[in-house]
Amino acid sequence: QQSGMVYAFERDAERYRAMVSRVRSAGFTQSIRMHLKDFRTVVSDDAHDGALAQASAILVDPSCSGSGLVRYRPVGERYNWSRIGRLAAVQIQLLRHALVAFPRVRRVVYSTCSVLIEENEKVVEALLADPFIASRWRLDTVFPAWPHRGLAGCSAAVRIPAQAAQTRTPLGVSGPRIGASTAEIATAPVTGFSSRSAYFIAAFERRDAQ
Repeated sequence: QQSGMVYAFERDAERYRAMVSRVRSAGFTQSIRMHLKDFRTVVSDDAHDGALAQASAILVDPSCSGSGLVRYRPVGERYNWSRIGRLAAVQIQLLRHALVAFPRVRRVVYSTCSVLIEENEKVVEALLADPFIASRWRLDTVFPAWPHRGLAGCSAAVRIPAQAAQTRTPLGVSGPRIGASTAEIATAPVTGFSSRSAYFIAAFERRDAQ
């Protein structure tokens, strides 16, 4: 409502330039402050802008495999699991930083365009396995009416659209464990979301939030 401020952080110079270009094209340079910086080094009392200490919400939208971009990354493709492991490690670091380094933040949303459990539910579960984080944060139910939920203990999260959750096979080739077929994933009409993309969304809410 023309009153908030968004602080956007990107450590990769090329991605940063793309972000600046898009923000300028959209006309939001007055309400989005962009920084070429690794978010993992940002603290709530950062000297570059003291107002960051007042941040109330964080969206963690990390680099991922892009396995949910069905047009370019068809379900059933071979994945480089070493790369997936490195991506997941960074995803955990970014999400952990968001949850512990900003005491005024009440809500943290984690999202990917990946269908891989390693980048989605396992990242969330890794954070909630930390007693310090679990004592302060809980998963809030995203889109309660949406039928396609996260797996295992992450049913508060959602998968959009109906996705086949991917996992490794003995041959190292990912294959569908549950959910829709490749064709259904590629064509499912979902209001507000690209029918050619798939997303995972989980929301952490501080336990003492009113």
